[in-house]
Amino acid sequence: MAIASFGGYDIPGITSLEESLIDIAQTRRTVGGPERRDAVDQKRTWAVRVKFIDASIVTAIETHLRTILWSYDNWWIEDFGSTASTVVARIDASSWTKGRILGRPDLRSLSFTVIER
Repeated sequence: MAIASFGGYDIPGITSLEESLIDIAQTRRTVGGPERRDAVDQKRTWAVRVKFIDASIVTAIETHLRTILWSYDNWWIEDFGSTASTVVARIDASSWTKGRILGRPDLRSLSFTVIER
């Protein structure tokens, strides 16, 4: 069973899943020196790495991403619990990196960043 999915496509073989926060805020110092902070929200990002994944799965996910123009869809990881518990997120196109496994034309390595809406 996959520990993550995007747009209904399971992503098997994840070897690293690192979660970070994006602070939606403006912080600056006033002329007198105190810091002023206007905070709105925090959003999460996930850096995903897959060591070995079937090339056909990568092709299916890429086709889906191109169809939605790398826009938002449902993102799920096992930490969320039920597969019905998803967040709306996008895969950052500039972070999408895939590689070939030498001697294994049926496999790919893959890394990308997911950004919560």
